[in-house]
Amino acid sequence: KQKTAYEISACLVGSEMCIRDRVNDIIDYSKLLMNSFRNNKDLAQLEDLVSDTFTLLQTYAEAKNIAFSYQILNSVPNTLEIDSMRLQQILVNVLANSLRFTDQGFVKLFISTKETQGLQNLLSFKVEDTSRGIDVEAVQKAFQFFNVSSNEQINMMNTNACGLGCLLYTS
Repeated sequence: KQKTAYEISACLVGSEMCIRDRVNDIIDYSKLLMNSFRNNKDLAQLEDLVSDTFTLLQTYAEAKNIAFSYQILNSVPNTLEIDSMRLQQILVNVLANSLRFTDQGFVKLFISTKETQGLQNLLSFKVEDTSRGIDVEAVQKAFQFFNVSSNEQINMMNTNACGLGCLLYTS
């Protein structure tokens, strides 16, 4: 399928946003070190945020011939008071890693609500994919800063390790 000028420009704008977000990640990390980090909550449309995230990554999924989709259950409110920039950063990191390690098949995001006893909704984000996952023994290493579980995984990613702590495993 040939991309339209609008789709290409949307991808470029999204790429610029990702670069800006990485710079913000570095700034956030320095704020964490200085104990001055704060969330920036705003009203956001969840459907728009997720759709924009998928638009950023769709070309990558298409290049790998991976089915890439999401489902937001009806029980999830569309307008939320959240830190939308950080939520999108998390979604991009997790979904990009899932796509990176999936060679065939699909990557799908499910968003639902969990029951809580308070007035706030607890959202659940679940990613399913057909990747091989990582060894159970490597899971503990996955959440250490600037660590990858093995050289094999670095080679499999065909890139440098970035230490995002987003390697996931299958049980």
